[in-house]
Amino acid sequence: MIHNAILQTFPCGATRHIIGKSAPVSLSALPSLGRIIASSLRQQAHAMAISKDATGLAQGLTSVLSHRRWYAAYSAAALVLIQVGIGIVLKAAQTDNHYAFSPSSSVTISEFLKMLLAIGFFYREWAARVAENAGRAYLPVSASDDSVPLTYEMERPLEESDKQREMGDEALQKTGLWVERSFFTAMRKEVSTDIAFGLGLLSLFYVLINNLVFVSYQVADPATISLTKSGVTCVTALVLMFTLNTKITGIQWLAIVLQVCGLLVTQYDPKAGGVYSVGVYLLLVFQVFLSAVSGVFNQGLLQASSASLHASNIILYGSGAWSNLLCHVLMRTTKSNEPGFFEGYGSLHAILIIINNVLIGLAINAVYKFVFGASWLYAMNPTPKPNKSGSHASNSQHRPWTSLPNLRKFYLVLYGIAQLITLALIAAMSISGFSASNIVSQKNGTSSVTSPFEKALGFVRWNGEHPERIPHVMKYRPFFHTMHISMPDETAPGQGLNQTSLTEDAAKITFTIYRQVALTMQVILDTRPDITGLFYFHFDSWIDPLAWSDINLENFYFPFLTDKTKGPFTICMNDTAKQDWWGWEKDVHKKAMEAASAAKSSAVTQNYTINDHEWCLGWSDIYYIPRRFFGDFIRLSEVFANPQFDVFHEVAIPTIVHIIDNSRRESPHIPVVNHISDCWGDCCSSNPSVDDVLRYPCGHRLDYLNKPVTEAFFAKLASEASLLKKHE
Repeated sequence: MIHNAILQTFPCGATRHIIGKSAPVSLSALPSLGRIIASSLRQQAHAMAISKDATGLAQGLTSVLSHRRWYAAYSAAALVLIQVGIGIVLKAAQTDNHYAFSPSSSVTISEFLKMLLAIGFFYREWAARVAENAGRAYLPVSASDDSVPLTYEMERPLEESDKQREMGDEALQKTGLWVERSFFTAMRKEVSTDIAFGLGLLSLFYVLINNLVFVSYQVADPATISLTKSGVTCVTALVLMFTLNTKITGIQWLAIVLQVCGLLVTQYDPKAGGVYSVGVYLLLVFQVFLSAVSGVFNQGLLQASSASLHASNIILYGSGAWSNLLCHVLMRTTKSNEPGFFEGYGSLHAILIIINNVLIGLAINAVYKFVFGASWLYAMNPTPKPNKSGSHASNSQHRPWTSLPNLRKFYLVLYGIAQLITLALIAAMSISGFSASNIVSQKNGTSSVTSPFEKALGFVRWNGEHPERIPHVMKYRPFFHTMHISMPDETAPGQGLNQTSLTEDAAKITFTIYRQVALTMQVILDTRPDITGLFYFHFDSWIDPLAWSDINLENFYFPFLTDKTKGPFTICMNDTAKQDWWGWEKDVHKKAMEAASAAKSSAVTQNYTINDHEWCLGWSDIYYIPRRFFGDFIRLSEVFANPQFDVFHEVAIPTIVHIIDNSRRESPHIPVVNHISDCWGDCCSSNPSVDDVLRYPCGHRLDYLNKPVTEAFFAKLASEASLLKKHE
């Protein structure tokens, strides 16, 4: 019987060599023969067990694949819906193409929440595996020791597996493959150092991508961004070719060319050129390139690692949260108007952006898990080809850095350098002032620049007689429909008010100058239907008109910052303790409340939403009012400028604007006042540098005695005006 078993186990030649009739077996060979037979029987038993497992696996494949198809469909559909939603929400969250919150803080919060979710998912997976192993400690999918390949469990010899099975749990624990019954230990040892390093680098790609997303929705519409993103297939193909030696078939290239041609057709007009400037398209293409590289990189990490997806996400999102937090600190340092970490989240749109970012991260991971990965190109060749020996390439081939074992000790240093480079790129973008307002479209060598105020009146005010400054101020003339010079003249009769002129007045009412502004508005309403707004500024302010090219000319523009130390501010209150100001001692707030009460009871203004126990204080040297609110401003100004109240202009104007905002909103969540939050200085600031006047879209105070600064600004203004002349 033993002889028959041996004959069934070994090939004929080997059997004859061992037990053949011509080669009798000596007694000294029996121990060796016994070991060979025992090993062979174990292999046969193991093969039978594998066969049994394979049979069970085959029986469940149909139902598993069926469920997987549904999961894949749900994941893809969810990803599409979320991507459409994020574009709409990002656009709706903007006020004058600016966000009231810090984009870097929004991404930081999103990444932190995704990390918490990943921890929860991994905990559930860990607990299930502990229970599945009948109370034994959790054994991670990947090896905890970086020196052991991820495929160690499958590739090690069968005798070693049998030996380890015989050694028992205690011996297994000593080998280093056993993880203690601790969730935190399992989480720490689940992902190898190599993969963790790759995930850290990947998170830096996402830092750039996530911050560029906010910028891209400031400079382009959601439809164009979505169309441009479809070009990621072309970039992905190139990345796959040059990094993973993936073969792209002719049919695939044909599909890519058709897709790119379709994109060009939607964005190019033979007569007018591109829809947007070259700068916008370069930004979108750069974002697409980063997305393609990160997608391939992410897929490569997933292919190289057999660790839990949730454990990998803990590292990815944790590193992303930390990097974006550093990015926020950097932005706060380099940009004076960058909101604080928790500022601007009072609106529903800001909250929805965070929720969308969290959901899109989960949806992308689901797509990676249930669909195919980076793209349909990668799906065509998801598995490495067998090598000459017939086995598939090991995971180390997917991680080229594993061939440099001495490099592991420098992982932290390399990660730190990569993070510094990422932050440097973001800082450069911040310092350069790249935004929607800085992009000037150039088409076919001719300028298409138009001033946003070409239909607005520029109202320039002096508080004293300085006619020598008028020639400088008139350099703004090319940017406005009409320039109005308001300069007090002590020889003028009465208060120097002018109720008929569109271009000048001699008003001597410095502290209630808004009365003359209202009179000029009335002249516009009566005589100039082609003027659509009024831009008011002091002569010693500076305005870069083209930097306002993205404004909504149907809304107010008024200073916003609530912190007086950071620049021009506006704050509404019902208690003088909320803001220290010299005017409270002169009872300016009481006059404002009396004027508000009079407006509330007047037949002309009683329909406005007025709180006569509230007033506002704000810097009022720069503001814009659209024509549709001229009538409101005129009616309320008559009340506040009434000699009975004579409300000081830095209280009267912001209070009037606040009343109009509360009264004319079509929705309680959509104001009619857009905030000016990027001006340099305030009422009492002075000595801006050349960099300040060239960088900021507006500011106060420009010192005309400082020739280098003044000449630098007006040289810039003349250069921009020359573009307008070309267009004319």
